[in-house]
Amino acid sequence: MSVVNVVILLTCAVISIGERCAALSDGKKYQYANNITKNQRSENASFWDPLDLPKSFDARAKWYKCSSIGQIYDQGNCKSSYAISVASAVTDRICIHSNGLEKPTLSAQQILSCCYLCGSGCNGGQHFESWDFYRRHGFVSGGGYGSNKGCQPYTIEPCQHVNEGLGVENACSRKPLYSPKCNLKCSNPKYGTRYAKDNHRGTHYKVPGYTAMKEIYENGPITASFYMHTDFIDYRSGVYSYQNGTYVTTQAVKIIGWGEDENGTPYWLAANSFNVYWGENGFFKIRRGANECYIEESMHAGLPL
Repeated sequence: MSVVNVVILLTCAVISIGERCAALSDGKKYQYANNITKNQRSENASFWDPLDLPKSFDARAKWYKCSSIGQIYDQGNCKSSYAISVASAVTDRICIHSNGLEKPTLSAQQILSCCYLCGSGCNGGQHFESWDFYRRHGFVSGGGYGSNKGCQPYTIEPCQHVNEGLGVENACSRKPLYSPKCNLKCSNPKYGTRYAKDNHRGTHYKVPGYTAMKEIYENGPITASFYMHTDFIDYRSGVYSYQNGTYVTTQAVKIIGWGEDENGTPYWLAANSFNVYWGENGFFKIRRGANECYIEESMHAGLPL
């Protein structure tokens, strides 16, 4: 290994996420870093072989009473995946841990507009801070755009999440970008519960990558973030792994299960927030066990109180 590559890898271990994205945005350097994790995985395969867990798992099947697990949202022209993924996962876990008796839909809008530690509204944020907002303040209810559901429904309109080309209608890149203001009252006039009373709180903890399967199997979906490149936006089906393209942003998603494809490639099964017309009806598979795009470095969850 050359001195330059050693410096790159050591630097990646200590600099911030945003800086590391920039350092690895060059395709060749990024592919090199991924090859290192591939080799590490092959040498430590037993590290990723959990005991007493099925080869494939889908939370939608185990907790069939909780239809929210299969719900796909549209973040619109807003980097709000950090809010949507956590609000969705918390919604699922409240249902799961109440055995399907409690089914509130929690508000990504509130996180996006009122969690100042989470990030910069529609300019992006961190999903682990959204989980901590759940621990510190709690979430009110709120459905997707135009749903008129809950206290604070999502207000950013849907759009097409594609690498823009000829003939693309309603492309997200053509929409104006704005962040909704924080509102400490219910914006839905049809919702009968007051803002102060419509509060759901819980715990927050980091999930190490090697325990993520066990965590999902026992407690429900978790969230994770990864470095999204332009080739991911073009994803249609199969198991995604970075091939080429420039860095776009850090995307947070909800992981609901895992499996292996026909070639034996292990993957995470995840819900994105690009609407049901993207990917596999809004879901996608991403290579598991090799820290693909750093997805196994930042996994988080929590439990309802």
